[in-house]
Amino acid sequence: MRRFIVSLAVALTLGFVLSVSAQDVTLHGGTSIVLVPTLVTDLAGEPVFGLSASNFAIYDNGIEQKIQLDETLRSQPTSVVVAIEKGHSADEILDKVKRVGSLLYPIVGEGKGEAAVVAFDSKPVLMQDFTGNLDLVTAALNRISVGDYNAASLDAVSYSAALLEARPQTNRKVLFLICEPTDRGSAATIPEVIRRVERSNVLVYGAAYKPGAAAKIDKMGQTIADPSSHPVNLFGIFSALTKSAKENIPQTIAEMSGGEYYLFNDEKKLEDRMADVNNHFFNQYLLSFTPKKLSLGQHSLRVEVRGRNDVALSARTGYWVGEAPQKDAPAGGASAGGSAQQ
Repeated sequence: MRRFIVSLAVALTLGFVLSVSAQDVTLHGGTSIVLVPTLVTDLAGEPVFGLSASNFAIYDNGIEQKIQLDETLRSQPTSVVVAIEKGHSADEILDKVKRVGSLLYPIVGEGKGEAAVVAFDSKPVLMQDFTGNLDLVTAALNRISVGDYNAASLDAVSYSAALLEARPQTNRKVLFLICEPTDRGSAATIPEVIRRVERSNVLVYGAAYKPGAAAKIDKMGQTIADPSSHPVNLFGIFSALTKSAKENIPQTIAEMSGGEYYLFNDEKKLEDRMADVNNHFFNQYLLSFTPKKLSLGQHSLRVEVRGRNDVALSARTGYWVGEAPQKDAPAGGASAGGSAQQ
């Protein structure tokens, strides 16, 4: 059964001991509502339909919350960043990703949203600012050329999350991260990037073109999580999960955000995976809740479907209540001729 690692962000967040202020930007729309998009699939990996709010349970730091299921959010526009590695080892995949722009049509086409393109090696570069014109997105993808020998994927995630953070708060925010599993040359750390992603309400879909050392892959190219549900010492597992994250950045970031992780080795496989993303994105349950206790710092989330052990869940596993982030893109980013054209 395809499952996602619910304990990942819980363990990672135990490493966050940070000072905070009373400002909070993780919560949806600047209010005290936490948005938790949740995908429910059956044993065959197909979306499960017909569930209501009463079928779910959400625990915030172990405290069960009162849930709302909001259908109106489906009509809200979506802001998408496509972040693609262009480091020297990515040479073999650059011509395989040129159709990604057209594959975004179900999410951002016909005025439903906007997309931007980021390419990265030692540093992220904005190839195309947010636009609803997918021809411009495709043109930007075609302009990407091979860079240096680094692959600063953590810096690229942080940079992309900052771009998304600056978009209207009512927009749904998605990052497509296409890169090799390992990071080379980032200044940002894994805890810093996880915190920014959580704070920005960004849903991450990761696609890697080389298998990660710790990943187990089924026939569909999707991650299979360890099915064990035995209690674990989260302090003891923290170092192991951090090591695993270093081995596979797109998998780690995707799973903790509630997104999905895929492997691909050719253009057809990537197109198939993008089709899965489009299908799953529109079949998520848009759950939300108002925290019963809005304490500062890191919050862990656990989502369950009551009385069902025949389904798999993909949902965000935490959010941050604390100091407001910078609204501009982080240092190290650059622009490569992309202007905001709608």
